[in-house]
Amino acid sequence: MRVDFDKGVLAISGLQGEVFKLKNWILEKMFALEREKRRLDLANPLQDFLRNVDVKQLSEDLFTSQGICAYISVETKGLFLVGTDMCKLKVDAVVNAANKDLKHIGGLALALLNAAGPELQRDCDGFIKQNGKLPPGQTFVTKSYRLPCKHVIHAVGPRYTEYEAKRANDLLKLAVKDSLTQAEKLRCSSVALPAISSGIFGFPVELCVETIAQAVREFCDDPVNQQPALREVLLVDNNAKTVKALTEAVKTKFQTWGRR
Repeated sequence: MRVDFDKGVLAISGLQGEVFKLKNWILEKMFALEREKRRLDLANPLQDFLRNVDVKQLSEDLFTSQGICAYISVETKGLFLVGTDMCKLKVDAVVNAANKDLKHIGGLALALLNAAGPELQRDCDGFIKQNGKLPPGQTFVTKSYRLPCKHVIHAVGPRYTEYEAKRANDLLKLAVKDSLTQAEKLRCSSVALPAISSGIFGFPVELCVETIAQAVREFCDDPVNQQPALREVLLVDNNAKTVKALTEAVKTKFQTWGRR
C-alpha cells in the first residue's frame, strides 16, 4: 500500500481491503479531531496538516478503490484532486471534455454518454441543429439522465498548436471559467472538472494542468465569486501522470490560498 500526501490532498493506493482499513482509521481520527480539537498522535506532515485545518466533512460517496481513493474536504480550500471514474462521482455537475460538434465518440465523452444513455447525445444533437457548432471556450448544459450527478456541462477545449499557443491557452482558461460559471448559475455546490484538451486535442499535459489550475484560482479570486453557491471543485483524471501533474500545478497556483 502507498500513501502520498500533498497540501490539502491525501492519496492512498493499494489493495482494496488495506486501503479501506486505512480509510476507516483516518475517518475515526478526523472525526475525533473535529469533536475534541486535540493533538493527534500522528507522524508529520499529516499531524501538522490535521492539527491546523478546519475540517468540514469527509464524503463517503467519493471513496473508491481505484486510483486516488481518498480526499479530505478542507473548508478553507474547497479544491480536491481525485483520480477516479468521472461517471461514478456523486457531485452536482460534471464537466465533459467535448468537441465542437458535441459528438461523444471517444474518451471521457463516450464514457459519460454510455453511462448517461442516448438521451444525452439527443440533447446535444438538438442544440447543434438549432445553434450550429459550439466554439472552443464555450459550454452547453444538459441533463445528466442516468449519471449520478445532476447536470453535465459540455465544455469545448481548444486544439493546441505551438503556432497559436497563446490563443489555445486563453481559450482553455475560458472553457474552465465558463464551466465554473455555469455550475454557479445552476446553484451547484460541487463540480468535477477533467483535464480538458489534454488528450487528442494535443495540449501538453504540464501546460494544460497549469492553465486549468490558474483558471480555477482566478475564478475563486474574482470578487464576483466571493459568496458562491459553488463550494467544491474536483480536478479529476484517471491517468496517474496527469493526476501527478495536477497536484504540482495546484500546489503552485494555490500556495497562497487563504492568506489574503
